[in-house]
Amino acid sequence: MRLLRAWESRYIPQETGGLRLTSAKRFRDFEVGAGIGDMHEGGQRLTREAHLTMEWQGPDTMIQHFEDLPIDFYLEFETKPVYLKGIKVGTTNFLQELSVDDSGVPTPFLLCLSHEPESEDEWLLLKDSLPSDRSFWTIVSNHKQLKIEVEYGIYRWLKLNGAASHEIKAFWGPVQYVYDDAPIPTGSEELLEQNALLYKRWLCKRKVFRGQREFRFGFYVSSPEIESLPDYIDIELTRTGMGLFQEWIPPDLWVTGSG
Repeated sequence: MRLLRAWESRYIPQETGGLRLTSAKRFRDFEVGAGIGDMHEGGQRLTREAHLTMEWQGPDTMIQHFEDLPIDFYLEFETKPVYLKGIKVGTTNFLQELSVDDSGVPTPFLLCLSHEPESEDEWLLLKDSLPSDRSFWTIVSNHKQLKIEVEYGIYRWLKLNGAASHEIKAFWGPVQYVYDDAPIPTGSEELLEQNALLYKRWLCKRKVFRGQREFRFGFYVSSPEIESLPDYIDIELTRTGMGLFQEWIPPDLWVTGSG
């Protein structure tokens, strides 16, 4: 598997000697303006069931009319209110959208690449889906070695920042472009499946981003000696790690559009 990456000039590995890993939350929020961040990333939409009852202190003849009257109200659930419009007495379903900030699931650091295009159309779609200032391209042919090198770089960063003990949990895989506007609603019981969510919630984006053909590495980092992790960390690469990133140039035909 060959993975492509377009870089801003200030972040080219051959120039910096390392990589900048950005927290998924910052990537989501910061890169929205660049057209590559998905504002729904890391969130979850839950379908919940509620039972609404009412007490009426007036004449008995008014009870039926009161129960049939649609009302609007706010329901406070954990830290985020839910607005229910026009519901009646009885059982009802409501939809709640939780961002990554609400759900209590830790945020990984990301390294984002793309599958190498196999045709001019794929190349143009990928190029057009990225900011124009990312014009230096590299190719990586050994993604397993890249994962090892990045983990080692994180380990060094932790040691340099006073971490006597740590945990690094890695995942990787192709991004799935599975929804149009927002994540597909799931049942509330799935909110508790933290282990599954750690791996799958950061590998889903809106279909509008599918031209990026993205393949991601995610790294969950924790240490009792570091109370709060920054939005990004700059890691050094070994000589082996540097050698994984080879300059990539698209075929002349793709660039010129002529034979």
